[in-house]
Amino acid sequence: MNDIPAHLTEEVHLAFPSRDNLAIEARKLDFFYGKTQALYGVDLPVERHKITALIGPSGCGKSTLLRALNQIYDLYPKQHAVGRILLDGHDVLADRKSLSRLRERDGGGDDTMVRSPIDIAGLRARVGMVFQKPTPFPMSIYDNVAFGVRLYQRKSRAEMDVIVEKALRRAALWDEVKDKLHSSGLGLSGGQQQRLCVARGIAVEPDVLLLDEPASALDPVSTAKLEETLIELRQDFTIVIVTHNLQQAARISNHTGFMYLGRMMEFQPTEELFANPRGQRTRDYVTGRFG
Repeated sequence: MNDIPAHLTEEVHLAFPSRDNLAIEARKLDFFYGKTQALYGVDLPVERHKITALIGPSGCGKSTLLRALNQIYDLYPKQHAVGRILLDGHDVLADRKSLSRLRERDGGGDDTMVRSPIDIAGLRARVGMVFQKPTPFPMSIYDNVAFGVRLYQRKSRAEMDVIVEKALRRAALWDEVKDKLHSSGLGLSGGQQQRLCVARGIAVEPDVLLLDEPASALDPVSTAKLEETLIELRQDFTIVIVTHNLQQAARISNHTGFMYLGRMMEFQPTEELFANPRGQRTRDYVTGRFG
């Protein structure tokens, strides 16, 4: 594989939590769009029942890293990852093709990692994703929430009613929609649609919920409501959020990773990263000298 360009060889500052309580972890992860490398040896530890924020300038690889965690890139044949992605200690990248690429990169590679028994569909049930733009399906609010559950489980109507209500309550949306569950989800406001997408994502009880700039298109009131929801949800779920809003990362996250040109340049507890960044590039970014 390609060597890391010279301008990316500067020192990184990584203060990782203990691996004993990680929900998902990336180790030395490279990512390619065709022959173009977008991630270089990225390590990302995601602690269970915490919020981990990813920050950095546009094009630094934040969203690419997020998409690698639940392998949504698998829909595009020319995209691939090389490295390790561990879910509960099992490698979800340990298929034959990925191991071959890993051996090529590392000159042999470590084949001792235990391969995850789950397939792509199972992975996406356990690692859910909410996108930048709200993506409600053209169906009722109820059916939006029930959609994923129906893919993986057979439930009675009474059981599904309980699941839908629980997910909507967790997403702080129940009181606003309980009298119109069979109305189209497309009729909700932008902020409500995004919380509906959160409800749809958590209805299947994932281990990890990934959010790619979920508040970028929302007004301040809707953003505040979404942030309150995420803080509540971390009691039950592990959350990774990509954001360009540094104040948002500071408000809601427990750990923050700063990325630049495809590398994880700094990873610290959030208060530490913003109050005392170790790297000059991180310091310049969080103080607004570049972005």
